[in-house]
Amino acid sequence: MDQMRVTTVDVACVPGTEAAFAAASIANARSSVEEEDNARFDVLQDVGDDAKFVLVEIYDSPEGVAAHKETAHYARWRDDVADAMAVPRRAGKYVPVYPWRGLWGSGAAARRKASARSTPEEASFLKPRRDDGASDENEDEVRSISHWSPYDRVRVVNADP
Repeated sequence: MDQMRVTTVDVACVPGTEAAFAAASIANARSSVEEEDNARFDVLQDVGDDAKFVLVEIYDSPEGVAAHKETAHYARWRDDVADAMAVPRRAGKYVPVYPWRGLWGSGAAARRKASARSTPEEASFLKPRRDDGASDENEDEVRSISHWSPYDRVRVVNADP
């Protein structure tokens, strides 16, 4: 079984602290995606309740999750958001069933890295496709792979402007 780990963190903020929580979380996410074992780090805000957030942290291994907890940026985030928590945050721990390892992340570099360790069946899904189904010859300009997301009803707070 794949050793990747997905952690979801449910957060309920004290009203009025949402902007500060989002800013601290974006700073943490930007640093987290630079970690060697990080595949993805999303900061999501509930559409109906601005005080609710979900963090989605995806790592290539359990060791990557443990290493993340030892970083200076995680410690800074934890301390910076402590007073914003209306209730203690709750974490869910998962292993991905789909998409496969090679489909996490975004950008051409992530696809190249993923295709090197994917099965031939999985690798066929890694090549970017245009809307008409043809291959995009300039894959470096393709920014991400679109796939179904369970986060339809939430607003994604992007780390990149």
